Amino acid sequence: MEPLKPKHRKRAMMIRRKSSSAVLAMALAIVATVAASCSRSTVYSHFEPIPQEGWERAKTLSFAVGPLADSVGCQEVLGLRVTSFYPYTDIVLIISQQALLSGLRCTDTVALPLVNEHGQSLGTGIGSQQFTLPLRQMHLKADDILHVQVRHNMHRDPLPGVSDVGIILSEE
Repeated sequence: MEPLKPKHRKRAMMIRRKSSSAVLAMALAIVATVAASCSRSTVYSHFEPIPQEGWERAKTLSFAVGPLADSVGCQEVLGLRVTSFYPYTDIVLIISQQALLSGLRCTDTVALPLVNEHGQSLGTGIGSQQFTLPLRQMHLKADDILHVQVRHNMHRDPLPGVSDVGIILSEE
């Protein structure tokens, strides 16, 4: 095997530096994610898969949290995973919630932007992109049950490119 010429050797070193920088960045991202997740206790986390053919407008996703063992103050977050087949720059969702003992009853329409003004994704991940949207802070009583329903309000039916939708409750 022939040794690398000086200009090829320099390029090989630059590629090694870039790949080691990428590994370092990935390691820091993992450490930051673990540190952030350790600061709050997850009360509930569940994602519903969407059929590969697309999310039908009439298909409402339902999540049931509880009954809870103790009263808890928590932050509710919507999680969304989309693939490269998703055709829009945002998504509009209708979210209905009802907590039986706490008396919470509400329906919100939310728009979640997926790209910034420069066309860059606001999500994280490789392949599919994951997005999170903080919904509300709430206090749930012991033995409370929270029902959350999510459906899309986009013109296209079925809506392609959405792979999973989830609800996450983190203790404050």
